[in-house]
Amino acid sequence: MFDNLYFFINFFYEQLENNFTLFFLLYVFSLIIFFSLSLPGGPILIISSGFFFGFYLGFLINIIAILIGSYIFIYILKNLFNNLFNLFFLKFSKKLNNLMEHSSYEYLILIRLIAGIPLFIQNLFFSFINITKSKFFISSFIGFSPIIFLLTYFGSKIYEIYEIKNFKSSDVISVEFIFFTILLIILVIIRIIYKIKKRE
Repeated sequence: MFDNLYFFINFFYEQLENNFTLFFLLYVFSLIIFFSLSLPGGPILIISSGFFFGFYLGFLINIIAILIGSYIFIYILKNLFNNLFNLFFLKFSKKLNNLMEHSSYEYLILIRLIAGIPLFIQNLFFSFINITKSKFFISSFIGFSPIIFLLTYFGSKIYEIYEIKNFKSSDVISVEFIFFTILLIILVIIRIIYKIKKRE
C-alpha cells in the first residue's frame, strides 16, 4: 500500500517538474469539477494541494476551486429545482429568505465556518437562498478560509514528513489559530443575536 502511495507521489512530482503549467491547470480544473459536484472527500484534496504545491499556492488553488465549484453546483441546482419543483422551491425558498432577511451575511458565514457540515448540505442550503454573486463569494470566502488555511497548512507540513524532516503537531494546530476561529464564530453569532433583538 505504502509502495503504491510513494509511487503515486513520485509520479505526480515528476509530472510537475516536466510540465508544470499543463499539470497545474489540469489539477485546478479537476478540483473545480470535484467541488462542483460537492462530493465527500474534499478535505483530503485540500490537504493534497498543500502537500504538492506548498502552503501559499495550495491555499490559492483550494479557495478558488471551492468557490467556483460551489457556485457552479448552486447555480445548476437552483435552476433544476426552479424548473422541476417550482412551487415547492418557491415556498421553501421564501421561508429561508424571510428567516435570513436581516442577517444574511452572518448566517451564510456561520454555515461555512461550522466544521462538520458536509459541503453538499451547505451548497444545498445556499441553492434555496436568493443572494447576489458578491454576497455568495464574500461570505463563502470568509467562511471557508479558516478551515482551508488549516488543512492546506497541514498538507504542507506533511510534506516535511515525506522529506524526513522534523514535524510537530504544534506546527499545524496552534492555540492562536483555534482561538481566532472560535472568536470569529462567536462574533458572528453575537451579531446575529443583536440584529434579532433589534428587530423585536
